[in-house]
Amino acid sequence: MTFEEKFSELKAKYSDIDTSKIKKSFAVQVTMTDEDCGGTFYVADIAGAYAFEPYDYHDNTAAVDISSSLLEGILDGNIDAKKAFFDGDFKISGDVDDVLYIVDIIKNDKKKAVRKTARKTVKKETKTVKTVKKEAKEADVKKAAEKSEKAAVKTDEPAKPAKKTAKKKSAKSDK
Repeated sequence: MTFEEKFSELKAKYSDIDTSKIKKSFAVQVTMTDEDCGGTFYVADIAGAYAFEPYDYHDNTAAVDISSSLLEGILDGNIDAKKAFFDGDFKISGDVDDVLYIVDIIKNDKKKAVRKTARKTVKKETKTVKTVKKEAKEADVKKAAEKSEKAAVKTDEPAKPAKKTAKKKSAKSDK
C-alpha cells in the first residue's frame, strides 16, 4: 500500500471528529515509518480550525515517528498509547501531552460514534420487530375474519342431499 492510499484510509477513518471537544491549539506531525507506506502528515487544531492533511508541518508542537499498524491500533483503542510510548514502540519529540490529547479525542469520538451507530441499529431492529409483530397480528385477524365468513356462509346454505354411495358399496359387497 502506498502512502497516499494509507493516508486516505486514515483520513477517512479518523479525520471526521467532533472538534467541539478540542480545548487547546496543537499541531502534531506524524511520520509513518513503514517501508511500503512511509510518509508524513499532520493533525492540527489551530484557533478552532481542525486539519488532517498529508504535508510536513514544521511549526508543530509535537512530532511522532510510528508504524501505521501501531498508529491504527492506538487510535482504534486496541493499544494503550502511553504504554506503547514508554515501551519505546514509537517516538515523540516535542509536547507529549499534545500527542496523547489528540489520541484521546479521536479514540473517544470513535467510541461515541460506535455507540451512536449501535443505538441506531437497535432502534431500527426494534422498529422491524414491531412491524413484523404488527403484520403477523393483522394476518391472524384477517385469517380469523375469513374463517368467520366461511362459517357464516356454510350455515346460510341449504343442506345438500347425501349421495347414494352407500348403496353402491353394499351392492358390490354382495357379489
